[in-house]
Amino acid sequence: MTVPNNKASPTFAAGLRLIVVPVGLVVAFCTLLVFGLVWFNDEHRLVTRQMTWQCMGTLDTGNGTYPHVESVNLWFVENSYFQEEVSGPSLCADLKSSGQTNVAVIFDTWGNKWVGLHGYYIQTISLGAKQLTIYDNGSGGFRDNTGGYGNFNSEDDKRANPQKYRFPPDTFR
Repeated sequence: MTVPNNKASPTFAAGLRLIVVPVGLVVAFCTLLVFGLVWFNDEHRLVTRQMTWQCMGTLDTGNGTYPHVESVNLWFVENSYFQEEVSGPSLCADLKSSGQTNVAVIFDTWGNKWVGLHGYYIQTISLGAKQLTIYDNGSGGFRDNTGGYGNFNSEDDKRANPQKYRFPPDTFR
């Protein structure tokens, strides 16, 4: 009587395991890759926000085509704690001649669903159908005119006054 050698012939379950495990890993990897592309991939969005403005002055450039550049401070109507500075040729003159206190400002924003807003710049200022030329986006950011009284811990202040810290063009959260 001979005894069959079970070691030489693999079972069906072992063979199936050799196929299913790599296929499962490939499917899991592809799922994570697609999830990562959707959630972590930056995208650009054009955002229009109403802003008030104030002329800041004129700077001589030395450029024959545009010898003067006019600077303007802009504040968001929906949250005046954030301001931007832009400059361009005849920017103040164009804004003054419009007679408008608020203007439409078009931002190019980029970010993703996971982290939120990464960055932005002002693409143009719109006065109806007229688009104003902007040469430079200067400094911008948070401003607070409260005089520095109260709690100086920024995290406590963010919890107490969340409306102050919401940046208007953040369309990714």
